[in-house]
Amino acid sequence: MLIKSDIKTSSKPISIFFSYTHRDQKLRDQLEEQLSFLKRVGEIETWHDRIIRPGDEWENQIDEKLNEADIILLLISPAFAKSNYCYDIEMMRAMERHERGEAIVIPVILRPTSNWQKAPFGKLQALPNDNKAVTSRAWKNRDEAFKVVADGINSVLENKQHNSSFNVDLPKWTLTIDGDFSKFSDDRIQMVTKQLLKLTNDYLLTFIEKSLGSVSLKFQSTCNAFLKIQESYKDGALEKYLGLSIKNLTEDIGALIRIESKIVDCEVKSFTRYLPEIFGGVSIEDGWAPLVTGMVISHSNPIHPGFKVVCDASQEELSEDEVIELQARLGRYLNTFLVVEGEQLHVSLSPYEAYGGLSEPLRYTELGRDLLAQDVVLKYYTAQLLHPDTDLGKTFWSRIDTLGLEAKDIESCVRVWIVPGKVSLKESAKKDGYFHVDIEKLNLKVLCESEYKTLNKFKEKRQRRQSTLPLEIHKKVVEVFNDIILPEINVEVNSGNRFSILRQVYSVMIFSTWFEKSSLGLALIKSGFMNSNNIEKYQLNTVGDEAIRMKEQYLKMFDKGVWQHTQTFYDSMSKEIKRKVYIVGGIQF
Repeated sequence: MLIKSDIKTSSKPISIFFSYTHRDQKLRDQLEEQLSFLKRVGEIETWHDRIIRPGDEWENQIDEKLNEADIILLLISPAFAKSNYCYDIEMMRAMERHERGEAIVIPVILRPTSNWQKAPFGKLQALPNDNKAVTSRAWKNRDEAFKVVADGINSVLENKQHNSSFNVDLPKWTLTIDGDFSKFSDDRIQMVTKQLLKLTNDYLLTFIEKSLGSVSLKFQSTCNAFLKIQESYKDGALEKYLGLSIKNLTEDIGALIRIESKIVDCEVKSFTRYLPEIFGGVSIEDGWAPLVTGMVISHSNPIHPGFKVVCDASQEELSEDEVIELQARLGRYLNTFLVVEGEQLHVSLSPYEAYGGLSEPLRYTELGRDLLAQDVVLKYYTAQLLHPDTDLGKTFWSRIDTLGLEAKDIESCVRVWIVPGKVSLKESAKKDGYFHVDIEKLNLKVLCESEYKTLNKFKEKRQRRQSTLPLEIHKKVVEVFNDIILPEINVEVNSGNRFSILRQVYSVMIFSTWFEKSSLGLALIKSGFMNSNNIEKYQLNTVGDEAIRMKEQYLKMFDKGVWQHTQTFYDSMSKEIKRKVYIVGGIQF
């Protein structure tokens, strides 16, 4: 999901902060000279600690400028690594702001420095681009080296003009490569990252992690860079450029959850928001939707397949009309999967965009409506599990309270999403004239990660706080969430009634993938039916503006939260009765 920033471009110069040791002052001065023309034309303004006037509180000045800077230059040398203040204070704060999307951090390698790639900033693209230190003999002279550094900084400024602001939410995306995970070394990943940097000229493009199974490399970048890579992937040029067999290019998806607890002095009203019946009038509490276990294709009429369905034992058998209606809906799911391109087949519920961020081909389809509804359910159910009156909620908040005094007030964001798991199919041609494709194994995986950038965006819209929660506390909140809440969500997603519609959709998606590789599928690709995105032509846009209704429901939860709950407790340190408020579900505007 690409979330574009709503912050307008400002005419204010971009502020650059130099983090360096005084031993490297002369080198810093030379770099600043190379940036003089950018300063002259008003594109940048620079700051370093030598600007501090006599009598000023130097530490407060440094903290203020470091927290306000758009770009932070880490001037790397052995002396920088040795300096406790440069490394432990300035560099760690810079990386925290970089992770939140508040600033861009650029390492500049001044002098040859051993193992700098193992530092927290080691994953970032450094200047000069080939990592040759400025003082290396590989350069004709220092001016040449510093010109390369200044040109790199200028390319970041040009990126800024493309993307309206540095304060953008960088989309995360995954490149899945056909290959052996164990043989894909860190050096090879670094080479792929450099090739992508060269292709996009995007300094913000960063490698995040690789996943087990197929080689799945996760990156983040600007929207423009992702669109450029996506276009290259569609044309088949990306495979040739990287020299790799690429299986897929996908964006991260998921439902956003805010988790907050704080001690308050005033009376705070508790509330709970109830999820409406969003499946065409059928409540998710009415039981399991029928399980789709197989697909049957007639040899005489292969373009009209049927689906094998199994009802939950607690429910009555479907009537003839209900069977016909279900088969028709599953058939429309299948057609939508076949008609819509793979890159458009994702749901990442967003309050920022039209139709909740649903891709255009899916907006008026039953498939899009039901995927969006399930994303609402995912957010709502996750919030329910975190309520302090439930067993899991009590355990969760008890663990949170052990994080330390600095974590007494918590405000964090997590992104929870559902991705395909292990699947196995069995094919068989039977004497009855039908070809059968049966699902032997089907599994979905639930994942979670921190969502610092969204949290920060909404903090800025409120009154700016003097202090922020340390990055380590955010990570610990996610660890507790993964330990206690995520396993329960995983069970519900794979076997509970709340996500039975999603399992239907997933089953049909599996059949569409199989169908695409069949001889009939290849013929449909040639005929222009498959991957055409022509929803109207094939009469799949049948549900009107229900996606807008889904977005409105999401916004209600996003604005105030799914629930708000207050509890009183005895504070042994102050020996007073205090009141604590818990809020889970959304972001308060």
